[in-house]
Amino acid sequence: MFVMVALAYAGGIAAAVVLGRRVVVALVRRRAATGEHRRSIVRMGVAGGIVGLLPALLLGTVIGATLGSAYGVSKAGSVALGGSAAIVGIGFGVFAVVAVILCGSVALGAWLGDRLGRGSEP
Repeated sequence: MFVMVALAYAGGIAAAVVLGRRVVVALVRRRAATGEHRRSIVRMGVAGGIVGLLPALLLGTVIGATLGSAYGVSKAGSVALGGSAAIVGIGFGVFAVVAVILCGSVALGAWLGDRLGRGSEP
């Protein structure tokens, strides 16, 4: 079970890095006019991801594991996993919650960087 949760953490962080980078690049392409504005968006996006990491891991453990295990147990009869369905459900739940919270915090940080960077433009 610990291996599944560790893989879920790693997968959620990796998914958030990939999706967060796409969000930041799209925001830079659409909104940034100057180099300083671009740097502001990227810096704040990274800061948002770093700040959101601890809450994502904690909420992934509490909410994701709880909901994932309940979902895994409810689908145990229809999936050929038997008793390990709850463990697989925990992994998927932790992965989903970590990825969603981290992507949201990166997007929020990039948006804040966009707002702050626009204030310094003429």
